[in-house]
Formats: sequence, C-alpha cells, structure tokens
Amino acid sequence: MDYDTQLINLALDAGEIMLASGAETFRVQDTMQRILSVSGKEKIEALAMCTLLMVTLPREEKGPLSMARAVKNRDLNFEKICAVNDMSRAFVSGKISVTEALDHCRNIYHAPNFKFRTRVFGYALSGACFAFMVGGSVQDFLVSFVIALLMGCTLVYLERKKIDVLRAATEDMAADDFVKDIDFSDDEEDVDLDAIDLLEGVGTEDPVRMYL
Repeated sequence: MDYDTQLINLALDAGEIMLASGAETFRVQDTMQRILSVSGKEKIEALAMCTLLMVTLPREEKGPLSMARAVKNRDLNFEKICAVNDMSRAFVSGKISVTEALDHCRNIYHAPNFKFRTRVFGYALSGACFAFMVGGSVQDFLVSFVIALLMGCTLVYLERKKIDVLRAATEDMAADDFVKDIDFSDDEEDVDLDAIDLLEGVGTEDPVRMYL
C-alpha cells in the first residue's frame, strides 16, 4: 500500500470513529482535512455527512485518488473522539508516522465502550434531567428517570442485536411518552421555552415542540 492510500485510509478511519462516536460532521471533516494536508498537496477534499465519508487526494501522475466509506452505526463516546483528536494532532505535528497512526486508530476502534450499568444509568439520568429543563417537578423527574432507564436497557439490547430500525422506533416512542408524563397545565407560563433549543438534535425535540 503506497503512502497516498495509507493517508486516505487514515483520514477515513479517523472520520469513521469520530462520526460513529457522535462527533459533529464539521469536526469530522476538519480532522480529515488536517490529516490529508500532511501530503502537502493542494485542492484536497474531505466531505462528511451523517452516514457517509468521502475524501479526494490529487495526484499528478495517476490522477486524483478518491475513496468513500459508509458509517452505519452511530453512538456517543467522547473518549474515542478525544483519542482520535490526540492521534491526529500527533500525526500532523510529525510525532508519529502514518503506520503508527493507523495502528492507533485500530486500537481506538476496538477499545471497549462503557460498561452496561454505566451506560444505562447515563441514559436514565440524562433523560430525567430533561424534565427540569422543560419545567417539570420532582415527581416528573422520577417518572422520567424510570422511563429513561427502561429505554436505556432497550437501546443497549437492540444495539447488541444490531437492530437499528427498532432502536429508532423505540427512541421516538419513549420520547413521546416522556413528554406526555409531564404536566404543564398548572404552570404552563413558567416553561422555559429557550431551553427547548438545547434539545436540538435529540429524540425528544419534536415531541416537546409539538406539545408546546
């Protein structure tokens, strides 16, 4: 494998890990461009979409080299994102070679995720905190905690079974139930509508907006 192919594979490996771990597309794209810039060539291209990565590296003799890679699974793991960022900085600064960088990416990719209990508790706590964000009471917090706990168990189970369609459907139904359990009838004017902007991009966004 020549250097250009290794460089493109490194950019795609780094982008895949970041995108699959929940990084924003513009950050993924920026990281891939920085990795490709080590080649010293102009007009390098890197494109990151929700489920697809594409990179192009110009070559004078053989013409431009382009590769694409689909990203099927999405999760949330900031530890892996930070690890890829550290790897890319070390590579761009010349501290590690492209071969070493590829090995780092493989290690990051195969690194274990959080334990089952940690993940489920995180789902439950983050889901319950949304109750306070939209003006819910302590009782709403507890109800939302139980719902998010059950949802977390379901999502982890579906993830292990690789049932993506059912996972998405479960997210939507759980988010809908979460909103119905919050009673805005007595204190509707106290709901912090600005807090709804914080829900951008999460499963509860549409149900909350429709309810308000």
